[in-house]
Amino acid sequence: MTSTILFLTLLALLVLLIVAYRGDFAEPSILFVVGFTLAVFNGLTNYRTWDFDLSMQTCFVVGFGTFAFALTAYGVFPQLRRTSDSTSGIR
Repeated sequence: MTSTILFLTLLALLVLLIVAYRGDFAEPSILFVVGFTLAVFNGLTNYRTWDFDLSMQTCFVVGFGTFAFALTAYGVFPQLRRTSDSTSGIR
């Protein structure tokens, strides 16, 4: 059950990031969350074979870690782009 909640949380975060970045899939936070979302989805599709069930602590660590990474990347990368755009022009 906790794996399903983690999957839905990661999926919601992924949709939120896609909307925030206007559909640009090449953003680091989107790629980071896609990896975890696919891994949890793979675990859910094979949960009977693998006896797959994540503990609440694991779900919290993955959920909080991906959210923190996405929030940090959303705040940092636009500033890096503005800095590189202003310094890369030909004068």
